[in-house]
Amino acid sequence: MAETRWVWCGPDKPPERKRSENQRLIYLNTFPSNSNVNLILENISIPLASNLSDLVLDILEVGSYVYAADQTVTRGGKTLRDNGSDWRRSFEFDIPVRCLELWNRTDVKEALESTLNFMSDENFQFRFRKLRKIVQLNPYFKMDEGRPWFSADQVLLFSGGLDSLAGLCKSTVEEGKRVIAVSHRAAPQVDKRQRTLLDEFSKATGNVHDILHIPIWVNKQKELTRDTNQRTRSFLFAMMAAAIAQLQGMSEIRFYENGITSCNLTLLEQLKGARASRTTHPEVLKKLSQLLSLLVNRPFAVVNPFFWKTKADIVQTVIDAGLSKLIARSFSCSHVRPADKIKSHCGVCSQCVGRRLATFATQAGENDPDEIYQRLPA
Repeated sequence: MAETRWVWCGPDKPPERKRSENQRLIYLNTFPSNSNVNLILENISIPLASNLSDLVLDILEVGSYVYAADQTVTRGGKTLRDNGSDWRRSFEFDIPVRCLELWNRTDVKEALESTLNFMSDENFQFRFRKLRKIVQLNPYFKMDEGRPWFSADQVLLFSGGLDSLAGLCKSTVEEGKRVIAVSHRAAPQVDKRQRTLLDEFSKATGNVHDILHIPIWVNKQKELTRDTNQRTRSFLFAMMAAAIAQLQGMSEIRFYENGITSCNLTLLEQLKGARASRTTHPEVLKKLSQLLSLLVNRPFAVVNPFFWKTKADIVQTVIDAGLSKLIARSFSCSHVRPADKIKSHCGVCSQCVGRRLATFATQAGENDPDEIYQRLPA
């Protein structure tokens, strides 16, 4: 395992001991005026933002720090030098929080570390200290009073992918639920695709379903990036959605992903452990549920209703909702940045190949046209 990296978080500077070890020190800060990690929530009502609990803010910040730190240390680069000896990294976090007694509880720390260690296949340790600085909330939030805040039935994660589109179909069209769709936005390309897909969804359903979209921007300064695997991204997703659910007094959040992907199947001999993503692995969802239950002091569930579905089943869910034309608007490719407006998918990554097979298997190929792929599988 590579050497341990100390991650000092928050608006205050690290102590002298940490500064003297700066070759292993990572400094991250979400607080305005001196931040290198951006954290912004959109479409939040002013009354709601004025009554945010300390726990909600802690949850958002802890999730952001973990996600940012995950990308600041290389896993060995594209060539996995030295036979991948750097793949498993070690982090020690020191994070300021408002609810210090809660975060310092042994059961909370153990649940937090166990969740991240399994999710990422590496070593996470945490120390927490009291947040001393009072920070104005306005820079964290972009208010939108033009869209009414309502009491929702469900909180779900919306990435803009085919699975999350099918999840939106299931929750709204099939089940008739009022939902809050929480999205992570790390880049403008993703932002635009999510907005476009949701706008098209609203038009196609005649605006008869209540959907409140809450995009949350979490990204960092470009020069901090050393790795792009993002194995802790689902931790950030869960923390964001749990924060919104806590505001609503709800005790469940939904990931929508087909079971073939969730199971982390070993397709190649070298894809061991978290070399294949554990984004919605059943053990991850179980551990997230345990952690969040401890934090909010009541039973809290992180569920995946699509665990027993294949990718073809996902496509069929969209077809059954009468929204097959939106398949082309969804984005499944693992390569976000090279995509352009027309050729939005590379066509050769596992996500693209699985998508193509599923649309052909359900006779929906015409809604997944060749033109959106940069290359077509041979």
